[in-house]
Amino acid sequence: MGAPDVKVEKWFKGKSAAIAITLDDWTPGQAMLGADVLMQMELPATIYVTLHNMQMRPSYAHWERLQQLKDLGYEIGNHTMTHPDLTQASTQQCIYEVNEAKKILDSHLQGIPVETFAYPHGRFNDAAVEQVMRGHIGGRAFSPGMPKGIGKWPEHLNYYADKFFYDFANSEKDYFSVSQFRVNDDVTPEHIKRLMQRVMTKNGLVPMVFHGFYDEENVLDKEMYDAMHLQTFIALLASIKSLDEKVWITTFANAVKYHRAVAASSINLKWHQDYEDGGSRYEFLLRSVDPYTSIKLHPLTLTAEITDGRRCNFVSQGSKELDFRVVGNCVQFEVEPFESIVALRFETI
Repeated sequence: MGAPDVKVEKWFKGKSAAIAITLDDWTPGQAMLGADVLMQMELPATIYVTLHNMQMRPSYAHWERLQQLKDLGYEIGNHTMTHPDLTQASTQQCIYEVNEAKKILDSHLQGIPVETFAYPHGRFNDAAVEQVMRGHIGGRAFSPGMPKGIGKWPEHLNYYADKFFYDFANSEKDYFSVSQFRVNDDVTPEHIKRLMQRVMTKNGLVPMVFHGFYDEENVLDKEMYDAMHLQTFIALLASIKSLDEKVWITTFANAVKYHRAVAASSINLKWHQDYEDGGSRYEFLLRSVDPYTSIKLHPLTLTAEITDGRRCNFVSQGSKELDFRVVGNCVQFEVEPFESIVALRFETI
């Protein structure tokens, strides 16, 4: 009997694409309205904090609120001290804006240190990227050539969708200028679904950027950049959540860490043994080394295809037995991304 074909899935749990919901600036509407909606709908997200907003409006943007969100698994990211255009900043100002904001966030919030960065106005240059690379694992940016406006829907739908594909990072530097998709009142739930249908064919990652939220009682965000009514936000999130079966909805940091883990990993058959009862055992060597970062990367999803009618009854990584699930004629399971032996045992049906 032949060895099963084992592969590393492009996205967690074999999903076809990934969405990272991101909120920029930490506005009053995000703190008082948007965060509650995300929690109620059980959707993960990344909140990019501009420290100036924390200092100017401490009544709503308090640290306890951010710590609560972080404890629930939400990512808190770096959006500088004062939200300048870093392409116009001096070297010293760029260092201050990037490093000081991360330092303050890390000193006030317990748990995983700040991992990712969002460029103010989406703008970046080589100097800004170089600074961000020193303390982060990824950066979300405005893609060169991407129109700032949403454009005419659905005429520009394919144009936008084609900006999001799997091989968005062919070098270490590419992880620090990941294209973003700006969401405002011009975007409808149907647009989100149609956009992602095309992105799924390319296995892309789409970081979706939201700004302010308001309702009839809370209007502080109403005149802000790309502000939307809370009910619009809820409808768009419902559209995103409806894609959950095929699209991995996660934080930007998790998406970057998973993509890094895939790029750093390989798996190859090392040994196998057939038993008299018709069963068999296969051992694969998993290698996973990212030379650019020492952080713990995201667990990987592996899929083993079974073509000869056997049934898997055991999966392990090193000495640890793993849970697995049957998906069609495949066995799927998660492993930690480090060098180890992954074993699968099969029995005849």
